[in-house]
Amino acid sequence: MKRILSILLSLMLMAMFYVYAVLQQDEEAQPDMRWLVQEEKKPLKIIGEVKSQDAQVLADAFGANIPVPDKVLEGLCFDASYKGQNVHRLNIIGENITIQGVTPHFAAPLIRSEGLKFTEDSSALLGFPLLKADRPNNNEYYIVTQDAAFLFKLTGEDTTPLQTLKMISPKQ
Repeated sequence: MKRILSILLSLMLMAMFYVYAVLQQDEEAQPDMRWLVQEEKKPLKIIGEVKSQDAQVLADAFGANIPVPDKVLEGLCFDASYKGQNVHRLNIIGENITIQGVTPHFAAPLIRSEGLKFTEDSSALLGFPLLKADRPNNNEYYIVTQDAAFLFKLTGEDTTPLQTLKMISPKQ
């Protein structure tokens, strides 16, 4: 009986010490998360509509790195809005490939087709995980970069156009 009482007394003493320690904890000593250094987000410039076959002109208008095919047949970059925020949209037509892009990447639903589900492909594209549309006879692929999201539509079964893409950076 004495043994049980001594165990209960020691548990109660430990619990009281724990409650005292928690109540005495200094809230000011906690790290202040307001001062974490974060990259400054630059607001997107209003660009209107930019049409070009020059990949560098399109990258400069888009404001982020863009994947482009060897030959751009037609390119268009324009302003759009998503959930009250300004975004830039990109459409590039190349040989056997169409690229749609949006920056910032939170607006990715603007370029994804309705009802499509994407599954992870075993490969990467330009260092980013490649997702493939999970639908028969559909050659749509999707990547998300640091600044943008891109959808690639291939004509036919050949995935060679994906392998020939190169990344173009905007001039600052």
